[in-house]
Amino acid sequence: MKKQHLILLSILFTWFASAQFAHAQDLVVTKQGDSLNVEIIKVTETHLKYAYRTGKKVVRINQPKSEILAFQYIFFSEKRTLEYVFDPNDVRFRLAFNGGPSWGLDGPPEDASDFFKDYSRRVNSGWFLKGELNFFMKNRVGVGLVYDHFFTQESIDNVLFIDNVTNDTITGTLADDVKINYIGPHFTYHVDTGIENFTLFLGGGLGHMWYRDDFLRVDPFTATARTLGYHLSASADFILMENIMMGIEVSGTFGTLSRTTLEGNNGTQILTEDNDISRINVSVGLRIMN
Repeated sequence: MKKQHLILLSILFTWFASAQFAHAQDLVVTKQGDSLNVEIIKVTETHLKYAYRTGKKVVRINQPKSEILAFQYIFFSEKRTLEYVFDPNDVRFRLAFNGGPSWGLDGPPEDASDFFKDYSRRVNSGWFLKGELNFFMKNRVGVGLVYDHFFTQESIDNVLFIDNVTNDTITGTLADDVKINYIGPHFTYHVDTGIENFTLFLGGGLGHMWYRDDFLRVDPFTATARTLGYHLSASADFILMENIMMGIEVSGTFGTLSRTTLEGNNGTQILTEDNDISRINVSVGLRIMN
């Protein structure tokens, strides 16, 4: 009975204090007799997640229900100063933008000249931009859409070419302007790290890839192709401010072209040699979450 009186006095004291100061408006009472003025974020079958602000810092607690005597929403009448607490490990919506370097996985032929190997490696590396939209369900599995765009340009003037028909030597420009686009549905698993201000997303999905290379081998040519591909990603996200996070991501976009259309001054032809356009990306970007 004495313990119950202490709990009741604690509740009355907290209520009185809330009339003097603006705080969060929810109440949590622990079995230790503590009466807490908080904002309740989430209630599960086993735990109660709540938060309160100490100065400029938001403290988040995920406490077992076995340690809680009672809780009540909107217990205090004063307007709370902690109007919203964003928990990065409890996300329902995520919009992400990334950008960074990208490296192709297909290397030049072993019998190629050192000059061509060096040029091929430079064409295989470039930059990419990515946009991603996710909607998450209660089991932390998200569905959404991914779009990424890879681009690179290289050119060298005064390169000596040999005509395959006449064996004549020709001096001209060696250049490539490559663009690869990927779009497709994306499935994401949201990992609860248990670390404040940090969370992790793992994703993957199948999609459609478009390839285009406007290149010069003295004369201009255009190579285009389409194929099915897949995209994998792992992103570590850190809070910058409420609902805004910065992410560091490692991803890969994978696909192989088996049919390429080549257009030039002498007409159009179909190439059936396999061409691996897979690449690895490292990027940073911003996320908007809710």
